[in-house]
Amino acid sequence: MIEILPDRARFEAAVLTAHGHKKEGIGTQNEKILHAALKKYFLAPGGKEEVKVGAYYADVMNPDGIVEIQTGSAGKLTAKLRALLREHRVTVVLPVMRRKTLYWIDARSGDLSGGRRSPKTGSFTDLLPELGAFGEFYGNERFALLFFLYDGEEYKVTSKNGGKGYGARRVERNPTEALRVTAFDGSPGDFLALLPDLPDRFKAGDLVKKTSLRGIRLHAALGVLVSSGALLKEKEGRFVFYAKQKGGARRRPDTERQET
Repeated sequence: MIEILPDRARFEAAVLTAHGHKKEGIGTQNEKILHAALKKYFLAPGGKEEVKVGAYYADVMNPDGIVEIQTGSAGKLTAKLRALLREHRVTVVLPVMRRKTLYWIDARSGDLSGGRRSPKTGSFTDLLPELGAFGEFYGNERFALLFFLYDGEEYKVTSKNGGKGYGARRVERNPTEALRVTAFDGSPGDFLALLPDLPDRFKAGDLVKKTSLRGIRLHAALGVLVSSGALLKEKEGRFVFYAKQKGGARRRPDTERQET
């Protein structure tokens, strides 16, 4: 993976511009601040936002190619990428919030409360379950993938009974600081670099202890790591181990699926 130093002043200006263009309040259905801010940040001189390309709209069309900001499920972008990559260079940006301050919006009154720092922290490891969606594009010279780490605020609408836990719905993410930008090439080495400090051979439970990955997301992450060639799945009796494959050949997640 290649580290790219973020331009923090440029990012702050992009966030301010995104707020200025948000005519309605937090929690409304117009474009979200995170998405708008990242479009402004990656907009180059001579570039334009929301440009129609065939049947799709490109988030940003710069002189040297398209930039797509993906704040939701990566799988939703696959068909669009196939179409855009026929004629254009496309860079996909996947943002991850490291530290967040939580706020709640009362579903009944609209009052804002909170301002509590979440004990959980995000990292690029959290992206692992999504990366299988790009399996067919790794190695394509027109395709580039960037991870964007930031700190920010998260706003949730409480359940109608006023509870701040179960039933709360996230409505907005407001980025406050750009921390790190990393270019990811889809090689086994890059996949291994996303893992926390683990032995060369480990069990799924070891990954659980050091990440936020659980349940379906955990199994999806391990499936991507195996199908990429970064890990080898091994069974010993009723136990399953995963062995790091340094320098191993890459296998495409879209053509080879393995159980985890």
